[in-house]
Amino acid sequence: MRRESGPPESSRTQVKETLFDLLGESLGKNAAHVFEEVLAIHSRLGSIEHDQSWKSIAYDAAQIFVESFGASGATGLFKEQGTGKLRRFFSYRFIGSIPDAAKGYEEEVSLEVIERGLPIISDCVPEHTGTMTFGLPITIRSTRDIEEDIRGALLIFFDHCPDFNPLIVKVAEMMAGRVGEVLARRRILNMHRVAQKKEWIVEKVFSKISIEKGVKMKDLFSLMVEELADIIRVQSCSLFSISEDGREALLEAGWPESGSYHSIGKNFKLSDHPYLGAAINRDGLAGDFENERFHENYLLIKNPAESSLLTPSMKKFSEQHGIHSILYIPISTDRRVSYLLVFDALEKKRIFSTGDIEVLTFFGKELTQALEIEKLDDILHDFKNPAIAVAGFGRRVKKMAERGENSEKFLAYLDIIIKEGVRLQEMAMSLYPVARLEPVDLCAVVRDRFKINREALGEQGLTNIKLSAEGLDCGGVKILAPQIAIERVLDNLFNNATKAIGAAGGELSTSISVERDTAVIKISNTGELPEYILSRLRTAEVTTGRGLGIVKRLVANMGGEVVAEQDEDQCVFTLRLPRYRGKGG
Repeated sequence: MRRESGPPESSRTQVKETLFDLLGESLGKNAAHVFEEVLAIHSRLGSIEHDQSWKSIAYDAAQIFVESFGASGATGLFKEQGTGKLRRFFSYRFIGSIPDAAKGYEEEVSLEVIERGLPIISDCVPEHTGTMTFGLPITIRSTRDIEEDIRGALLIFFDHCPDFNPLIVKVAEMMAGRVGEVLARRRILNMHRVAQKKEWIVEKVFSKISIEKGVKMKDLFSLMVEELADIIRVQSCSLFSISEDGREALLEAGWPESGSYHSIGKNFKLSDHPYLGAAINRDGLAGDFENERFHENYLLIKNPAESSLLTPSMKKFSEQHGIHSILYIPISTDRRVSYLLVFDALEKKRIFSTGDIEVLTFFGKELTQALEIEKLDDILHDFKNPAIAVAGFGRRVKKMAERGENSEKFLAYLDIIIKEGVRLQEMAMSLYPVARLEPVDLCAVVRDRFKINREALGEQGLTNIKLSAEGLDCGGVKILAPQIAIERVLDNLFNNATKAIGAAGGELSTSISVERDTAVIKISNTGELPEYILSRLRTAEVTTGRGLGIVKRLVANMGGEVVAEQDEDQCVFTLRLPRYRGKGG
């Protein structure tokens, strides 16, 4: 027979007696002593160390309850946020597993306690746990509007049938409230630590990109993840880049680098790996299920062995390597998922806590922001030449207008100003691009950029640099690429050549030629390029010199290559791009 504790509902709405009155009436002369004992118990509960695990806090509290009430044992169950399922949090003085019949009974009583938010007393307890159960609601309050309170039940088991008068129930409710306060302090501490970790991530990410100019996502991941492992106990993680068509994922980096199971460089077709496809193409799916959790910011595989998203081979892989749960965090740039962060929970860390997930998804967002800032810096870096051209030709047009001149040069200069203004606009728009490939007349673009570079040198007063060109009057040499991309490449190479010549002056030459299906552009200059830059260009690790980093990335995206060579006092950059053989090519 189960009964709700306390007076009937009708009398509960009209409480006449205070706790002091109850103490006086029930205990008489012993009221003061009992009151002191109650306060002592209340103080013990409040003194539980909150800087320990949730389970340890609840366990310590259960011990105090059992000792104070002379009970035989206790268990705690909490309602899981999202799924609404009950999770056993701890058990005190119960050795071994609890039979399924008893588990079902526990859940039934706990759900009733949580739903009503009131204590429940029952004498219908299976024999192995005692003859009576006292269920108390536990609430862990949230301090943020965006989070719900966590609700659970503390079940206290007795091997006898004590008399639960209203005083005992009230004291027990007060004690349960105290436990909720301690757990809430633990929750606040968690929030504080999550906030500290977020601050650390922001500081580290942006300190890395301020030092390492032109850093790639793979580089940033490698720079950050080892330090991240120290603050959140990451055991294994990897970085995938997603192809532009969204059909393949390339494993670019993994941690730890040595002794791990990551197959760096391996390509995965999303059609063959539904778990990757689900993480990248979420299609608005959301919900917390038994084996998976779909969130707008991540996908959590809670049970790899039972997840319907994992292939048999992936399930076997997870079992072999002791992977207990997997967290997938997509990273979006240019309005599409460009990268995927994957974190594995191994033997020592079986699950990802809410705080862990919050920190790791925040980490993914900060990496995205860092790349966007890097991209903005790249664009601003490339504003230099067209801005100089607009200003320089603008001044010339002004002088001609003041003198009343109206010649072909006047119109030619206006045309250059318009073209460079449009180019500045296109670069600004390319912050959010949908990359548009188009047949580009390479000869015309090189001629145009060579001319703009010549004017830029004049505007800067660099008259001691001799310019020469060969083969720029060619025709019919086309490539398939965004025109703005090849223009940025050429401007950066001209700028670097100018810097390498230095104040003493020298020569800068440009040429175009064709080698079968490849268009070849050479830009050479007197002066020397430091060996460490030449070495990094050869190994594709350009992290110093933003201009060369931009060149390397843009050329790679166009399917070409750029090579730098030093020949005595002359440096030569050779740019090779695949020719376009389409209609009119």
